[in-house]
This record gives sequence, structure tokens and C-alpha cells, in this order.
Amino acid sequence: MILTRRRLRLSRRAGLVLAAVLVAVVAEVSLQTWWLPSKWRGYDASATGQIELGEDGRTIGLAVDWQCEQRPDLEVRESADRVTVVLHRRAFKGPTYQCPEDAVGSARLSSRLRAPLASRSLVDAVTGLPLSPHRGSNGS
Repeated sequence: MILTRRRLRLSRRAGLVLAAVLVAVVAEVSLQTWWLPSKWRGYDASATGQIELGEDGRTIGLAVDWQCEQRPDLEVRESADRVTVVLHRRAFKGPTYQCPEDAVGSARLSSRLRAPLASRSLVDAVTGLPLSPHRGSNGS
């Protein structure tokens, strides 16, 4: 009977150690996801809005608004038969979620193609959907 109680006591100790380890792991994960300082996190977004193509056929322009983000970057990727457009965004995320004052704005972004768009299709890189550019006066 004494041997059985000793085994139970070891089992309880092992259970307590296991519970303590589990609590420590949960606490660490919580700290990593919630209590760490806020920071900028990047992601790619669809180029929504009215895309303009400059008179030269090489300048792609897009009006973009942002809130609680850094100024986005407009990127174009060219191939022989298509041009894809993507917005690189960096949003402010974190436990405090107090948006910096300078993280709100709007601007006209533009990017210049190596060759005119001509007969190549213009495609949103995120959705894969075709985009219809409007001819602008200067595209910027």
C-alpha cells in the first residue's frame, strides 16, 4: 500500500510538472501574439480602383487611400503577353492598436512599364481578374 501511494505521489508530481509546462507554453504563445509591441505587417492587396494608363502607354496610375498603414507601393510585373499589378501594403498591427498619426493618407501611385502595354492584358495579381485601364492625360 505504501508503494502504491508513492506511485500516486509521483504521478501527481508529474501531473503538476506537466500542468506547469502547459501553462508556461500557453503564456508564451499569448505573449508572442498579444503583448509584444505593435509593428508593421506587410501583405499584398488587390489593385482596386480606377487604373489609368498614361498617353505614352507605359505609365500605370492608381489613386489609393490608406488608414493605419504606411504608404503602399504599386508594383507591375511584365511578361510578353500580360502585365500584373499588385499593391504592397504594410498595416499597423498589435495589442495597442493605436494608429500612428502619419499612417493615414491618400496619393496617386504610378509605375512605369519597360514597354508600352499595347495588346498585353492587364491583370490584378491578387485576384487574377483582368483590369480595364482608362486613358489618362499623363498617367501620374
